[in-house]
Amino acid sequence: MQLNDLPAFETLQQNCLESGLHMLQLQGKTLLPVVQGGMGVGVSAGGLAGAVANLGAVGTISSVDLRRLHPDLMAQTGKLDKEADARQQIESANLIALDREIKKARVLSNGRGLIAVNIMKALNQYPGYVAQSLASGADAIVVGAGLQITQTAGIALANDVSSDDKRPRVVALLYAMLLVGLIIGSAMLGGLLAKFSPLRLIQVVQGAAVLVVVLNLMSLWKQEARGARRGAREPDGFSRNWKRLMALPKMRRFLWTVGLGTAAFSMQDVLLEPYGGQVLGMQVGATSLLTALSAAGALLAFGLSARVLGRGADPMRVAALGALIGVFALGIFWIARSYTSYFDVHPLTNATRSAGGETYADFQDYPLIENGHYVMEGVAWSELYRCWYRRSAIAPDSLDGGGHLLKGTLIRYLGNQGLLKDSTGIQQLSDIDISNIEAGLTQPDIQLGLNSRLNKVWFEWSNYKAGGNTSGHSVLQRVEFLHAASFIIRQHPLFGVGTGDVAHAFSEAYDALGSSLDQKHRLRAHNQYLTLWISTGILGLIALLFWLYQIFSAASWMPHARAALCIIVTLSFLTEDTLETTAGVVFVSFFAAFFADTLSPNTASLPQQE
Repeated sequence: MQLNDLPAFETLQQNCLESGLHMLQLQGKTLLPVVQGGMGVGVSAGGLAGAVANLGAVGTISSVDLRRLHPDLMAQTGKLDKEADARQQIESANLIALDREIKKARVLSNGRGLIAVNIMKALNQYPGYVAQSLASGADAIVVGAGLQITQTAGIALANDVSSDDKRPRVVALLYAMLLVGLIIGSAMLGGLLAKFSPLRLIQVVQGAAVLVVVLNLMSLWKQEARGARRGAREPDGFSRNWKRLMALPKMRRFLWTVGLGTAAFSMQDVLLEPYGGQVLGMQVGATSLLTALSAAGALLAFGLSARVLGRGADPMRVAALGALIGVFALGIFWIARSYTSYFDVHPLTNATRSAGGETYADFQDYPLIENGHYVMEGVAWSELYRCWYRRSAIAPDSLDGGGHLLKGTLIRYLGNQGLLKDSTGIQQLSDIDISNIEAGLTQPDIQLGLNSRLNKVWFEWSNYKAGGNTSGHSVLQRVEFLHAASFIIRQHPLFGVGTGDVAHAFSEAYDALGSSLDQKHRLRAHNQYLTLWISTGILGLIALLFWLYQIFSAASWMPHARAALCIIVTLSFLTEDTLETTAGVVFVSFFAAFFADTLSPNTASLPQQE
């Protein structure tokens, strides 16, 4: 929804009055009874605050690390670490960013509403932020750093009213019901806000507030009077009590665990719904349901953990396992998000002819996707060739600096820039762009990191689906390896083809399948399990698995090293023919011999010979 599509101030004012709300009178202005909260780390910036103020309400800018919203400031400070003035440079950049965001909000507000700035009092540069806010034209300063204390009070009450033997169950039930309430409440709010409107949001918030007050009164009725003496403590100084607490075993570790766990649990309120709205494009009702799903997952994990701990499991191991599962889930989500964003196609043009009057080639015959565009969309070959010869002496049908056809590099470069492959696209290329294309680059800047690697994999996958050649594509050509390996296994499942005929069997399999791989890249399975199955049959594979089981399950010395080695060997066998190389044989044999002295648990009881 665009800002111009929102209801006018007069309409919103009338809706508020009809719902029983009173208008705010601040600084001589009549305002909607809405004060937008300051959500940190880039959520509440000039855009949001300005839009809220434009509707006649109070928009709030969060002052936390606003430099991250400005690429030029991040370029100056993003890599600062151990420099002597690193903190000073970062704070200066944040002040500049704050000034920009306030002025941006001022422009967007069109003189309506008020612009406030939320500043944490605990910041070292608090006075500087206040001074900058006032100098940049902020109407109000919001100061504070609050934490949710209802959980703390609830746990303290549970501690007072429960006996020592039942206290763990009471606290567990307290957290379980907290999650259940979060699930039910978020689901109800999501259903009520499915058809969103500003008036409906106000009504839901009012109803929720009344319901919360009623439920709290019901739950607290006569609770404080019970066991009042039990909860009483002899008066003592805070410092003495703190020292007594820190003297308990592993107390520091416990406090760190509780603190980090509470922070992680509370982050959903700040990040989950804004992420769902801004990144995933979800409506208000849908993001509320997203919160319900998150709470349901937390409740499931809570129940599973309780069951495992009840059987005597080590709490630290359970916590570590939960963290690993969380990291794995985050990785899956990251990969899924990268995949969906990569294949979210945006048309370059709706025209059927180029600027020179040439009909564009039909890209549906080769639907290769890269960076959100069809690579072959908007291609006018004759026009492209003519304009290219005016900019470069290298023919499009010759090889570029990377050893690939230059015309393929050219259209990929134009597509990554969001340009058409015709005269208009060539005209928009700079001399540096021309040099990059001649050198074999498909994009202006060489990108590194995991995202770049994933984008390369998605390109290879798109090329594979379009029927392109996968030769040299490190990931997708392995799919061809697996196809050939599975073909051989189906032909010789029991006894294999023999160790000396593996290469010949793969050659015949590639020919029979009509593989697009050239002879140079027609390799073996790159999977030790499949290679052994192909060469020795299913019995050889079983023997290998049994041997690995004996080595890694019977060894009791250095269990962590044993587990690490087991993971390394298992993953290596999945991605490489490890035992077909000298280095792989030496590695596995050395560590197998290293653990050999622990294979028999009765060795220590045998009589010693002189």
